[in-house]
Amino acid sequence: MGRRASGSTGAALFSGNVYPLVGTSRGRTDFRLRAAEVALFGGCLVIYQATDVGKATIQVLEKNGVHVVIPEQRCCGMPSFDIGDTTAIEQAASANVASFCRG
Repeated sequence: MGRRASGSTGAALFSGNVYPLVGTSRGRTDFRLRAAEVALFGGCLVIYQATDVGKATIQVLEKNGVHVVIPEQRCCGMPSFDIGDTTAIEQAASANVASFCRG
């Protein structure tokens, strides 16, 4: 659980949107994204099971003006991690990094 500020009831701590205050304190109030591009790594879970998470992620990014690229991807290596196969983990990571760097 998150920490509470001393003397806080919790309700005041989480009431309202604090992000405009952060921007104002730094002299910036316009948080619209400028032209941007991201490479998305979905992983097996998002690509094959929780596809709604991947779709929602892309929709939110594109709605905010971010161009989403999905490079060729291999398994992230989690199954290899679970059994302690560090060689396979390193191979999977290297292949994915190389694919993202080609863009």
